[in-house]
Amino acid sequence: MMKSRETNVEFKPLSPPMVKGGVLCFIAAAISSAGGVGGGALFLPVLAIIAGLELKTASSFSTFMVTGGSIVNVICSLIIKSPKFGDKCLIDFDIALLSEPCMLLGVSIGGQVQCCLP
Repeated sequence: MMKSRETNVEFKPLSPPMVKGGVLCFIAAAISSAGGVGGGALFLPVLAIIAGLELKTASSFSTFMVTGGSIVNVICSLIIKSPKFGDKCLIDFDIALLSEPCMLLGVSIGGQVQCCLP
């Protein structure tokens, strides 16, 4: 185990199961990005079972990877222009503006319902 001098945090050395898990997560990210889904259902088992991480740590890494993948997809969708629609970006902002209030309302109601139900 290596220890940081500044924070006294112990770091595990890079092991073959972690490398195998990283490669499988990369493949899962490519597949889920091409399919337009987040990929958390693929990342979590790979990190927990193959890489040997604790479930809490694997869940945190999975959430981080899904967030990073969606940020990269949005940036790519903003940069890439569609020649089919007059060199506009791939994001339809009219649909995004129409659906955002409904999503925010659903999140607010869902949060309130979650507090009330067991």
